[in-house]
Amino acid sequence: MNVLVVDDDYHFSRKFRDDFIEYFKSINKVITFDILNSDYKNFNYDHYDIAFLDIDLKTANGIDIGIKLRKLYPKIILIYVSIKDELVFQTLSTGVYQFIRKSHYEEDRVIVFKQLKQTLLAEKIKFLEVNKRKEVVQLSKVKYIIALGKEVIITENKELALRSSIKDILKTLDYPYLVQVNRNTVVNCDYITKIQKNIVYTKDGKQYSVGKKYLQYLYDVYEEFILK
Repeated sequence: MNVLVVDDDYHFSRKFRDDFIEYFKSINKVITFDILNSDYKNFNYDHYDIAFLDIDLKTANGIDIGIKLRKLYPKIILIYVSIKDELVFQTLSTGVYQFIRKSHYEEDRVIVFKQLKQTLLAEKIKFLEVNKRKEVVQLSKVKYIIALGKEVIITENKELALRSSIKDILKTLDYPYLVQVNRNTVVNCDYITKIQKNIVYTKDGKQYSVGKKYLQYLYDVYEEFILK
C-alpha cells in the first residue's frame, strides 16, 4: 500500500505517518509512506493508492493538486486535511473520499481511518495462479479454505483448488479476517454466525471444532471484526 501525505507542517506530517502506520499495520504489513513538505509541482505523484492533502499549503493549493491527481489516477483515494474547518465544503466537488480537520484531529482521524479500513478490506483482491491461469479472489468473499492433502480448496463464489499449505496460502492472501480454526480449516469471520465454546457456526449451517491452540486468537480477531 503506497501512501502520500502532502503537508508543509513538518511535525504534523510525521505524527500523521506514525498514526497511520500503527493503525493499518494489521491489514497491510507492507506500507510505503512518503511525505512531501515542499516542491509540489516537480514531485512524481505516480503509483500512490492513497493521498492525504493539506488544502492550505503556503506555496500551493492542495485542492488543485487533488484535482490533478484525480484526472491522472482515477482510482486514487483522496483525503483532504486542513486547519480551516470551513474549507471542507470547497472539496465536495473534487472526488474527495473524506476530510480531516486538524482542529479535531484525534476525533476525525479515528472516524476516517475506520472508514478507510473498511473500504480497503472490502476491495482487497488477490490474483492466484491456478492450473496455469490467473484467478481473481475477492478476499472478503472467501468463505472457507480447506486443506486436502497437498492441496487447498478456496471456497468463494466458486471453488479453486491449488497446491499449497494452509500456512502458505494464509501468508499469500494476507487477509486478517481469514482465521484458522483447526489444522485443516480456515473460516472468514464474515461467514461466522457465532462461536460457542470451541465450536464455530457458519451461515450455511455447518459447524467446525476449534483447536485449542487456535481458540484465543479466533476470539480476538472475531471481536475486532464485529466491532469494526
